[in-house]
Amino acid sequence: RCNYAWTCPNGIDEIDCNPLSKCYPDGHECVSPTSLEVICLPVHRTGNGVIDCLGSTDERQHCREQNPDNPILRYRCWNSTDCVPSNCHNSNQCPFEQIQSFWNQCQQDQNIARVIFSLLHGIMLGSGIHLNNKYFILDNSTRFTMYTSVTNQIQIDSASSTVDIDTNPSKSELITKTISFHQAWLCNRGILVFLGLDKREHCLCPPSYYGDRCQFQNERISLTIQFTKKCAPGCDGMYSIILKLIDDEETIHSYEQFTHTSTEKCNTKYNINLLYNTRPKNIMTNYSIRIEAYNKIDLSFHSSWKLPVQFLFMPVQRIASY
Repeated sequence: RCNYAWTCPNGIDEIDCNPLSKCYPDGHECVSPTSLEVICLPVHRTGNGVIDCLGSTDERQHCREQNPDNPILRYRCWNSTDCVPSNCHNSNQCPFEQIQSFWNQCQQDQNIARVIFSLLHGIMLGSGIHLNNKYFILDNSTRFTMYTSVTNQIQIDSASSTVDIDTNPSKSELITKTISFHQAWLCNRGILVFLGLDKREHCLCPPSYYGDRCQFQNERISLTIQFTKKCAPGCDGMYSIILKLIDDEETIHSYEQFTHTSTEKCNTKYNINLLYNTRPKNIMTNYSIRIEAYNKIDLSFHSSWKLPVQFLFMPVQRIASY
């Protein structure tokens, strides 16, 4: 408590600690995304799953889960899931903050800089102080050990299923690690995890595959899309792109959403898989892909496009649009 690091999800352990704070004794300092000024946020509005502050200083769980081993990446970009280093300069990596020139104001206002920098105090949680939840990371695996040194030589003996890894050729030290190739290839395109105390094998499949071993392909649309800057004046900015696979009855089978910044991502190609909600799909129904663009700053509608889905007899159909 009162060590500047949020141990509780809502930071209540840091309430009533700093008499010099403008929000003392029952609030948290917060940088408003509308005024770009430091305001006071009540405790009941922190840790509730709703982001009210720039950098997500009131909702710190996401960046901690995404980067458990890197306490520097704690600033969450506004209207995004990206986490960047917690300082004024690196906030310029975020589209909204860059458009608003937030990093300039952050450097000029020490109160804003202090709030953003406070995210870094979470590094203290790594020394004996832990959150209530322990997140799953690959480093916890007892079956496959991860080595930090560079592998210079790999020898595989298929008969004994043994992998010899020479990690330090200068000292000629050889580390032998036994790997089960049954487990290595059990899930095909998926990820093998172990459930329960008896470590039952279970496969986590990507969206394009299914089955107990991820051995079957889903019928889907594989869409590649790219946007051009040849548009009406005022189209520069940040847009929320929504893609929906729909049928004749306007039923949405699947959808995806991403952010497109027209001034930076001109040459970016987006690759998206859209799945049918039935297996197999109904080949007697007409399908299409609807693409809608909204201004992400004020959520106003910008434009929409519709792409017909042809050749329904194909299990996987690839469509490219520019």
